[in-house]
Amino acid sequence: MLRQGTLVAISLAIGIAACGAAVAQTVGRTTSIQPGVFRNSAGTLIGLGVGAPVVADDALNTDAQGRTHLRFLDQSTLDIGPGSDIKIDRFVYNPNHTTAGASISLVKGVLRYNSRGAPDGAVQFRTPTSTLGIRGTTTATAYNPITKETWHQIAAGVAEVCPTTVPALATAPPPQRPVISKDGPPPALVPGRQRCVTLTPEGNNTAVVDAAGNIRAFHSPIAADMTIGLGQQAGVIGPAGTSLIAGIPSIAPIGLGLAAIIGGGLIAAIVINNDNDNDNNPIRPLSP
Repeated sequence: MLRQGTLVAISLAIGIAACGAAVAQTVGRTTSIQPGVFRNSAGTLIGLGVGAPVVADDALNTDAQGRTHLRFLDQSTLDIGPGSDIKIDRFVYNPNHTTAGASISLVKGVLRYNSRGAPDGAVQFRTPTSTLGIRGTTTATAYNPITKETWHQIAAGVAEVCPTTVPALATAPPPQRPVISKDGPPPALVPGRQRCVTLTPEGNNTAVVDAAGNIRAFHSPIAADMTIGLGQQAGVIGPAGTSLIAGIPSIAPIGLGLAAIIGGGLIAAIVINNDNDNDNNPIRPLSP
């Protein structure tokens, strides 16, 4: 016969397990893997294979040649390039598996995202220097910890890019406008508001945000492999398709953006998918 203390201990253990299961909610799975993809669990790297679950609050890493394609429950997809560190900060679903809200952080490297069924404005990406909001978008994002620049590129839909390091409300705007566009003069700055740019496939489809919050927006050709192509433009992927930054620590003195991310538990960046994205095709080798 079980004693009362034993029953209490068993009930407590069951409650803790149930609570852990609720917290560790699966939000998607890997659909393809190029060896060198890991989940960082309390500082321990766990190798992932095809079909591995992706859990909210997961930190995912790829080595110099690793690459993976994820499919979330709402059918949106995320392609993570070589030498990348990302964190699934939050991914909340409605009962019908549509996205209620999500935030994904890119600490370094490159990735691309295809929103597919995700509602407009439900998903946000952040890097140490920028945030990205999307509407029906296929986009890619890269962060270079050496240059401290974030690159965003869009192939479909609309995206808004904003710097994370902006003057406080009471601070006068800088003497030079931070937005530089080939499509005409930059808009007038409004004190206390973030200075953002809108990206569209037909107009300015690429933006670069530096550590000071300056944004350059322009039109740039989109590579067939958007992840690798943008990574090469940003200087995080080499000509052979492997990472140039894999050995650089993720936690580095990269300015206020990272400090804000660590302090708030929210870092993000993204890279997204292009029209050639086909989940039925395996990932092509990145090097000869």
